Amino acid sequence: MFDRDRAKHLLVEEFRVHPDARLSDYYKLLFQGVFGSEHMMNDERSAGQVLAEELESAESFDQPLWSDISYVSRVFRVNLKVIKMNLISLDDYTRAFLDCAKIKSTLTSVEWSREWQGALELIGEMRLTNADRDEIARTLEAASLTLPMHHSKQYKERYNPHYRIFTKEQFSALFAYER
Repeated sequence: MFDRDRAKHLLVEEFRVHPDARLSDYYKLLFQGVFGSEHMMNDERSAGQVLAEELESAESFDQPLWSDISYVSRVFRVNLKVIKMNLISLDDYTRAFLDCAKIKSTLTSVEWSREWQGALELIGEMRLTNADRDEIARTLEAASLTLPMHHSKQYKERYNPHYRIFTKEQFSALFAYER
């Protein structure tokens, strides 16, 4: 069942922090809030290497250190900057994000498709983005197939997203956060 209040809260917060977000970015936000990480890497060594390379090549970390993006699943976006700031180690960060890749959502693809259709209506009512018909169609197709989407080009250029998704349990353990 579409949780209009929770979806609205997440969408408003995303717009506040990222006013140039496009429809695909809102889709990604809610998709991650349901399914966790779309990074299906399960090899800790390879994942650690990818993260180390991303840390090395990133020019800036403009995102908040962390964001609660829980929708159906209890998950957080955690900026790689926490490693640069020595708040947690690369190894701990890697393990936490790999654990999140194991999330199994309780929603079926049909249910997710309905959730996204409800969110699309809400996004339209709130006038958060001026998506064209093609962009809307791409998100509807992705939702019907339960596929993740990438951030828009505009989002990547403007906000430099360098984060991974953690479960609430991983986040709480690593940052002594309780909510």
